[in-house]
Amino acid sequence: MKKKNIKKKIIAALVIVLIFVGGFFLFQEIERFGTEKDIEEEKEEVEEVLEIILYFVETIEGQEQLVEVTREIPFTHEVRSASIEELLKGPLEEEREKGITTAISREAEMRSFGTDLSNRVFVDFNKEIEKDVTEPGQVAMIREQIEKTLQHLENVEGVVISVEGDEDALRP
Repeated sequence: MKKKNIKKKIIAALVIVLIFVGGFFLFQEIERFGTEKDIEEEKEEVEEVLEIILYFVETIEGQEQLVEVTREIPFTHEVRSASIEELLKGPLEEEREKGITTAISREAEMRSFGTDLSNRVFVDFNKEIEKDVTEPGQVAMIREQIEKTLQHLENVEGVVISVEGDEDALRP
């Protein structure tokens, strides 16, 4: 009986030693690779960016024309919707100084965004996208800004624009 007790005590002591040794090496590995906070800080430092092309309006010799503007945005798998969000922000200060404008109201917001199996993009806006639109040419320019921005992206086979769910809205 005493031999069984001694064996149990030796096994228990070995288990305790193994737990301490394993914990020690685990702690060393955590210190070696840094804490979660350190890892997050490193990710922020190496944040990937995407370059996208947006279409804005510029008046050249009295005619409004679409012009390409390149922007960098944080990496996302949702490049299509991120491009529209960036388009809705309008031209940056330095772009405005060069005479670049937008036909899209600053109060316009994207309500929903999706794609179908045919790679058609569906984007729905609030009614503010039509705010202050008085001429058919303005409507056409808004549509062109949205369509060209999306069609410039990979695998976009068509663009369906709606306003508050109405696909017939925003037509010249």
